[in-house]
Amino acid sequence: MILLKGMNPKVVDVKNDRKKLDIICIVDKSPSMNEQGKFVSVKKTLDFLLTLLNDSDRLSIVAFESKADIVIDLTETNEKGKISIANKIKQMATSGSGTNISSGLEKSLSIVSAREMFNRATTILLLSDGQDNSLNPEKVIQFSYNVKSMIKGPYFIHTFGYGADHDSKMMKEISRLNNGNFYYIENPKDIAEAFATCLGDLATSTSDNLEVELIPQPCSIPFSISKVYSENGESHYTVPLLLGDDNKDLVFVLNFPPYTGERKSNEIITPVKVSINKSGENKTTEIDLNILVASEGNGNKKNEANGDVLANYYRCKGAEILRDVISLADKGYYKQASSVALEAAEEFRALWIKDHVIVQALIHDLEDASKRASSKNNWDKGGRAQVVSVQASHFYQKASNNVQIYKNSYQDAYSDKAADYFGS
Repeated sequence: MILLKGMNPKVVDVKNDRKKLDIICIVDKSPSMNEQGKFVSVKKTLDFLLTLLNDSDRLSIVAFESKADIVIDLTETNEKGKISIANKIKQMATSGSGTNISSGLEKSLSIVSAREMFNRATTILLLSDGQDNSLNPEKVIQFSYNVKSMIKGPYFIHTFGYGADHDSKMMKEISRLNNGNFYYIENPKDIAEAFATCLGDLATSTSDNLEVELIPQPCSIPFSISKVYSENGESHYTVPLLLGDDNKDLVFVLNFPPYTGERKSNEIITPVKVSINKSGENKTTEIDLNILVASEGNGNKKNEANGDVLANYYRCKGAEILRDVISLADKGYYKQASSVALEAAEEFRALWIKDHVIVQALIHDLEDASKRASSKNNWDKGGRAQVVSVQASHFYQKASNNVQIYKNSYQDAYSDKAADYFGS
């Protein structure tokens, strides 16, 4: 395992100690958003968002039902701009009859592509409780891919799915277009925490993508790279943005077959070199993976460092199991999906690192997945969305409102502000 760390210090001032932000919110205003106070909650969250932005940030709002309209174009959130935006938010109301997500995406991406300034962190936030009834999900995703190539400068798309009826598969696919997160909002009250976590993610980004390559080296002991826990499963892959004071762990498995040759006591070997390159830059960082080959009887020590490595291995394994649960339940094999999740939870509970914070979270989420995948009704009524959300959080080590253990100090600070604002 190789640990990558963000270069920024811990948060001092969440409002000013960060990059300038461009945020485009795409809000579903179809009549179903009136249910359970969802639209009221969204409007209050947009008001909360204004309190987090400073004079040099910019905000735009796009609203859609069967068609999309720009409620307000990119506007600087200085005192005058905030008053104008707040008035527009106050006037927003549900209307229409359809849910045309693709039109909302098209409007928002046109705003991003029309900008003259690119030296700021940019994100699109898509909020919907339904399924696109203008195009099938595959066409919506393909449309998003086609438009993506027209955009200059880096940006991210984060999606927020409300309630049980939204298309969690499509919302996750849209979020993965540009290394965003999918947030499942089971209850309207969860939106504040989801927004706070998302903004902490955006505000502390230190890079867009990191290109990683695992390069085998000549070694005195035969070995092979038997598994790489990357999105493509290969040794050359992309790591999503690294957060300010956050960590990302590159996890892979080296296979050493039985070795009968002579070797030095406590020999250090370097079987793998890791090459890391920031997207768009020619500068490459290389890291040697040094392994101490312990003498007989001195291996497998149960210490904190080994515990962290093992916990991250099981983090990746747990995320793969959750992905299998999703696949089985999507095919209608609910009993099998439920059993797979429960058996994994029991396996993790027997580990010597069972009290590690990551393993504890995995046990909880696997047991929850077992319940949510146990029947068609549970799966269709929010079960799928929840499991999809937590699976992505564990695999990418990205915090969400449903998985808090990967939060950094900025996200903690934004969460505190959300608690104060919505609790007042």
